[in-house]
Amino acid sequence: MTDPLLRVSDLQKYYFEQDTLTDRLLGREPKSVKAVDGISFQIQEGETLGLVGESGCGKSTTGETLLSLRDPTGGRVEFDGQDVYELNDLTEFRKRAQVVFQDPFSSLDPRMTAGEIIREPLDVHGVGSRSGRRERVQELMERVGLSAGQIDRYPHEFSGGQRQRIGIARALALEPDFIVLDEPVSALDVSVQAQVLNLLQDLQNEFGLTYLFIAHDLSVVRHISDRVAVMYLGEIVEVGPVDEIFTDPQHPYTQALLESVPRADTSEQERDIHTLSGDVPSPRNPPSGCHFRTRCPNVIPPRDVEIRQTAYREVMDYRERLESDEISLPGVRELAAGPDENPAELDDETLKAELWKELFTHQLEGENRATVAESFDRFVSDDREGAIEVMRKRFESICERQRPVLQNREHPAACHLYDQPEPAPETREMESSAD
Repeated sequence: MTDPLLRVSDLQKYYFEQDTLTDRLLGREPKSVKAVDGISFQIQEGETLGLVGESGCGKSTTGETLLSLRDPTGGRVEFDGQDVYELNDLTEFRKRAQVVFQDPFSSLDPRMTAGEIIREPLDVHGVGSRSGRRERVQELMERVGLSAGQIDRYPHEFSGGQRQRIGIARALALEPDFIVLDEPVSALDVSVQAQVLNLLQDLQNEFGLTYLFIAHDLSVVRHISDRVAVMYLGEIVEVGPVDEIFTDPQHPYTQALLESVPRADTSEQERDIHTLSGDVPSPRNPPSGCHFRTRCPNVIPPRDVEIRQTAYREVMDYRERLESDEISLPGVRELAAGPDENPAELDDETLKAELWKELFTHQLEGENRATVAESFDRFVSDDREGAIEVMRKRFESICERQRPVLQNREHPAACHLYDQPEPAPETREMESSAD
């Protein structure tokens, strides 16, 4: 295989809070928001890599950071063999790597005509004569499905699909090799989406373009991509050929995303849809180990613990709520109190019964039930840390202790359900300290 046009290695983009001069004088430690947390992938020349995931998972930040529109916190981006972050002059890179933004209105200057918007890259880089630039703009407008006679119109005079065509023409002005398409059709009507997608494919075939196609709509990604990378909370959790991702998804998160895609086949109208539990955790404080474990339907129990997955999910949810202070003793008292009862006068047995009722709908037996009962005993005795520790000792999963990584194969998944490479030294240190 030839060398990739783009190679991204361990890319990180953190935003820091409490990092002002005042914070430093007051001795406050900076807090990081891990928008992109050490991702790696590559794109071959002429290929389209789809980057998918829920809103807020870091897709757009990835595209902007690898283009050096945002300063990286760490990592390396090689474009055609050169490290982008070590270039003293980005002029040539800017010509060869362009971007089409999500919103076709806010990404266009309302005070400039369509012709001026498309011509601006040519002006900035000093390409061609004045008359030659105008001819180039007219050619581009016609190539993306607009009329050359619309060259002096302003963005508000165009429809959403037409405005996005202006953005595409602007990206093509300098004859780039690589384009980041940041959700280019998500703001468009469904009928227009297909037209723009077909245009992008035609342009790719005509000019030999390479795309990073960012989207949250999996049906759109399947239509245009050669390979797909699935992103969750700043990490890539699965990568593979587009057909394999859709027919044989490996990661539970990918499976859940595909489960949510509407089906045209009427025979599947009554199928069970298993939605993800819980909310996406904050990138300010992502879960240890596997970031997806707080919502995963397949968390791995300890080897010596026999428990159904549905019950184990409730155990894990209880632990998460304990550790995040979502459960409070006054709150439980309020829930357990009847209309004529004083919450402060309720006995411990009533409070524990309320916890069982609110937190567990699936049966726990033997040592599993006894452990939860002991945790409840400590909680109602106002010993939150003890309640947490009792649960951790019996129920802690490898999904919490060790961060899974992508295997070295064509269709890898960062999940402990599959064989994992030997952990890095720092990971082994984390595991031993947890024990």
